Amino acid sequence: MGETRLPVGRHCSTIVGVDGKPLLTCPPDWNGPLLERKEIPGALECGAQYSGMPMVIVPLRGHGKRRFRSGSTIQEFYTAPPNILIYGETFERDHGRWDGEPGESITLSLPTSVLNRYGQDDRYRFDTRFNNVDPTLRNAITALAEEMQCGFQNGRLYAEGLSISIVGWLMTHYAAKSPGTASPKRGLSAAQQARIEEFIDSHLDQNISIECMAAQVRMSPRLFSRVFPVAYGESPHRYVMLKRLARAKQLLSIRPNLTILDVALSTGFCSQAHFCFAFRKFCGGSPTAWRDND
Repeated sequence: MGETRLPVGRHCSTIVGVDGKPLLTCPPDWNGPLLERKEIPGALECGAQYSGMPMVIVPLRGHGKRRFRSGSTIQEFYTAPPNILIYGETFERDHGRWDGEPGESITLSLPTSVLNRYGQDDRYRFDTRFNNVDPTLRNAITALAEEMQCGFQNGRLYAEGLSISIVGWLMTHYAAKSPGTASPKRGLSAAQQARIEEFIDSHLDQNISIECMAAQVRMSPRLFSRVFPVAYGESPHRYVMLKRLARAKQLLSIRPNLTILDVALSTGFCSQAHFCFAFRKFCGGSPTAWRDND
């Protein structure tokens, strides 16, 4: 019997905080790309491994020589930030060896469910590619990791927008589309815009996802994210955020009996801290100061 293959990255330890818990953990209800913070080993050897799904490894620190063997094929290369490693879903190796300085990386994995959700009905094939220099992809993945690690301080909609951008960038620059899967080219009609606006206005006090908005006009989240800024001049996240804050200002003015927390929850913010963070970011001050000066 052959050696049991383990998932890629199993040999790397998860980075934990002072409380002993992983620094970066995807929430149970998160349906986007999966992220982990992993230790990069200095000197280490491992046995057979496989990817099983497209994966992107973003080294944050550390460097060294890597040697992978698959059958009679041997690959040797050097990794260090800002280079990125991309594994296709069919990647396998029989043996791996690391020699160098230990460090840390972010691993982003794309299950089939995520690719299907964000990729319209298109089918893509990812090839394994080492030492990719791509500041756009690197910055987007680290931004998503930081957002998730900080508890989605800019809101789930912002993180979802980042996820769609990452998947779209990977599909455009690192994948081959299977024949006969051309995406439809269309924008948002007046009727579709009215339906979207009605949906947003009636759900501002709830969690609004790009997937839910896209469903109102029968589009994939990825296609919806491309056509929405053309119609509105804003990303879905920013548009909804400005809508929430406009309603919050209204409540602050006409409902003095409402606490800041009441206003936050009434306009779809998950907490008072999240509301105050967004208010300062987009309005230049605190909700309390705005109410006092109104």
